[in-house]
Amino acid sequence: LMKHVATPAAVAAAKACNKLGGFVTCIAAQEIYSMGLMIPYFTTGYNVYDMREECEVPPLCYDFSNIETYLNQEKVRKYLGATKRYTSCDKSVQIGLIGDFMVNSQQLIPDLLHSGIDVLIYNGDQDYICNW
Repeated sequence: LMKHVATPAAVAAAKACNKLGGFVTCIAAQEIYSMGLMIPYFTTGYNVYDMREECEVPPLCYDFSNIETYLNQEKVRKYLGATKRYTSCDKSVQIGLIGDFMVNSQQLIPDLLHSGIDVLIYNGDQDYICNW
């Protein structure tokens, strides 16, 4: 069902988002993708970053509590100039990016590379979310 219905629907919606643009079109594409491809995968209990493993600490599948503890130390926050406490998967960031998730931004990479900004491009052959 995912291969023959959800995937073609998500691809068509993503193409519409990138061709037509617009907040509503891109939100709809994101919802089609989420409902058809992401939610069914999440229900399996497997890790979205390594499909060979079960997700042990939802929602990111890994325990990031040490990172959160470190980044929330007063001296670290002061050094970084952070005015807010760090939280993994901050919903305000996610909300701020609604509508951008399905927008193809690969054409921006050459300018970033030429401007001297360090860029990390990641994908994995066992990764469901950052797949190749």
